[in-house]
Amino acid sequence: MTGNATKGMRPRSLRLIGALAALLLCTSVPGAHAATVTVNGKIYDAGCSTQTGTTQTVNFGTLSNNVLTTPGSEVAPKAFSIEFKSCPAALKNVTVQFQGTADAGDASTFANAGTAKSVGVRLYQQGATTPVKPNGTVTLAISDSAAEFKMLGTAYSPKGKASAGSISVLVPIVVSYN
Repeated sequence: MTGNATKGMRPRSLRLIGALAALLLCTSVPGAHAATVTVNGKIYDAGCSTQTGTTQTVNFGTLSNNVLTTPGSEVAPKAFSIEFKSCPAALKNVTVQFQGTADAGDASTFANAGTAKSVGVRLYQQGATTPVKPNGTVTLAISDSAAEFKMLGTAYSPKGKASAGSISVLVPIVVSYN
């Protein structure tokens, strides 16, 4: 290119750059506005440790169906406990939900998945006369960084006339703290 051709492009380039700069300074997007996003959260201490492990078995042994012949009969209860230790100081209570399926004949009894008919399992807090219903909760205060759920399990026949067979009831627990 010759010197004249370059001189001719310069003013056009400068005019174009100047026009773009003015356009950018004066342009606003209709309807645009500033916004703020706020993020909140909470960090909590870890829960307590369990002393009894993640699985417990309450074994009734071999029972005679003669013990469960009348409606509302139950066998001698078996004691078990769920212990929580090393609880952080910030935790005040521990709640255990006893999940499971209710017996079709009695909403306070966990349904038997074994082969024995007309029998289920009831759970009680030691000293209580009212059973913990399926999906019911029990809450205890944490004291000295610990809490112990002292429980009883019993085979129970809502209708009586329990048949021979096995008793098998799975009760998952869900633990929460506050």
